[in-house]
Formats: sequence, structure tokens, C-alpha cells
Amino acid sequence: MTILIRSATPDDLHTLVDFVLAEAREAEARVLDPEIVTAAVGAALADRALARYWVADDTGFPCAAVGVVREWSDWHNTAYWWIQLAYVAPEYRGRGVIRGLVEHVQAVALSQNVPELRLYVDPTNARAIRAYEKLGFATSSYVMMTLRH
Repeated sequence: MTILIRSATPDDLHTLVDFVLAEAREAEARVLDPEIVTAAVGAALADRALARYWVADDTGFPCAAVGVVREWSDWHNTAYWWIQLAYVAPEYRGRGVIRGLVEHVQAVALSQNVPELRLYVDPTNARAIRAYEKLGFATSSYVMMTLRH
């Protein structure tokens, strides 16, 4: 298995949409609207200021992806990167693909003075939490809150 990690291109649109839809189903049992996800991923592929994606490619087969969004910090005068998407096709899990992707994204982040990667994980998703801990992620002292309208 030879995995190439590369920046996503518009040709990856349908693969990334499939990954986002699958991640939502697996992680939170959510069914997302494919049209909205297609529009969102397409917008991000056209404008890296919205989000940026990387794809792990096994000899022409996209097998995993990571996507990040930026959050500006006026405390530190820099942007943090939040992992918005982390998905590995089931047949590639347990092979170190996500580690390679996250390490690649971390290297790119460091080259752009991004102080850390952050992510949300559903607290009931023990498998994902263990996987992220193996990659070096730690639980934050912050509690996420929302205000819906």
C-alpha cells in the first residue's frame, strides 16, 4: 500500500461529499442533506478561506480525508485550525492512514505558524476518542456551548 497525501482538488468533490455524509452517519447517526453538503464542500474547494481538505490516495483511490477550518484568535494574533472532517474508508482503518493525514496537516499548520489543531468529538464516540488520543490529542479544558436561533 502506497498512500499519497495531497491537497484536495475540485475533482475530489464527490468523494469528499461521500466522506462527510458517511462521517455524520457513523459519528452521530445523522443524515445530512446531500445537496447542502455538496454546495458546502464545493464552496470550500473554490475558496480555501472557508476550509481546506487533504486526501489520502492509494494508487488513484481516495481512501481518507481531513478537512480544516480556521478560527482567528485575537489573544494570539494567529488562527487555530479545527479539524472539521476526519474520515477513513472502513477497509483502510487501522493501517495508519489517519495518522499520516493528521501528521501531514500538522506539518502544514506548523509551517504557517498555526499553534495547534483542534477538533470536536461526540463524547459518546469512544472509538473516535481513543483514536484521537493515540494521535496525541488531549481533552480541552473548555466546554463547547451553542446558542440556537
